[in-house]
Amino acid sequence: MKTPRKATKSKAAKPDPAELFEIIDEAIELELPLPVSTNRIWRSRRIGKKVMVYPAPSYQKWKLRADAALQDQLDAIGAILPEPIYGPFNVVLTIDWHKRFKSDLDNRTKSVMDWAKRAGLIEDDRFQNKVVIQWGHAPMGARLRLTPVAPVEEPDAVGIIPVADFASRQRTPIPLHS
Repeated sequence: MKTPRKATKSKAAKPDPAELFEIIDEAIELELPLPVSTNRIWRSRRIGKKVMVYPAPSYQKWKLRADAALQDQLDAIGAILPEPIYGPFNVVLTIDWHKRFKSDLDNRTKSVMDWAKRAGLIEDDRFQNKVVIQWGHAPMGARLRLTPVAPVEEPDAVGIIPVADFASRQRTPIPLHS
C-alpha cells in the first residue's frame, strides 16, 4: 500500500543564470590574429631524467602579433589601454569562418584568454561568466569581445543537486534507435 504524498509548496521557477548578472556597456572588442591551438601552446624536451616544458615558438610569435594588433587598434582610435575588467565578464570569441573545417573551434580559447590577462585586459581568466565561441567574420583571424558583468543578486541553490544525490538517482537510458 502506498503512503499518500504530502502536499508541497510549489517551487519558484529556477532563475535564468543570464538574469543573475547585469551587462555593463564598457565592452572591449578587438581584432586579433588567428590564435594558436591549445594543443600547440606548450612543448617539452627530455634532458636526462628531467622533462623541460616551455612555450612553443609559434605561441610566443602569436602573442607578439596579438600585442602589435592591440597597439595598432589603440593607436588608430587614439586611445590608451583601458583599465582591466575586474570581476566577472562575458567572452565572445569569433574565429574566421574560412578556418571552419581546418581546426577545432574550442581549442582556440585558452591562448586568447591567457593573452588577455597578460595584456592587462582582464584581471584573471578565472572570472569568465559566460563564454561563446563561434565561427564568423574576423578579418585578422579572430575577434574578441569582453563584456564586464555585475552580479544583480547572489544566486541561490535552487535546482542544484548534491553530487551524492545525483549519482544515486535512477536514470532512464535514452534509446539510440526508434
